Amino acid sequence: MRDVLRRLAAAGTPFLALSGSEVLTRMEIWRHSKPINEVRSIHARDLPVCSTCTHVGSGTRCPGLAYMEGNLRGPSALDCEMSFARTGILSANMLAKKPSPEHLPLVQITSFPQ
Repeated sequence: MRDVLRRLAAAGTPFLALSGSEVLTRMEIWRHSKPINEVRSIHARDLPVCSTCTHVGSGTRCPGLAYMEGNLRGPSALDCEMSFARTGILSANMLAKKPSPEHLPLVQITSFPQ
């Protein structure tokens, strides 16, 4: 076990030493980790909001940001904002969050005394 760890370290290969004699390299973790494989298996058609968006083919989507915002299969607000900044077109997520005219606050316009 120590010889394996020494060879991996000498070669500059990142690794994770688990209990017992199990040693996993970064590639093994990438290929065989159930949580990572779940993230890698997500396609645009699996995303309820993003699959309806005009940016789905050209935009970027970070599953980590989406997860931090509360839903691994949801949109990331930052990615939506970047797509909007690049194209000037609102994303499906931005359109869904845009308040409708009947929910906008009313503004009272008064004249100034003369």
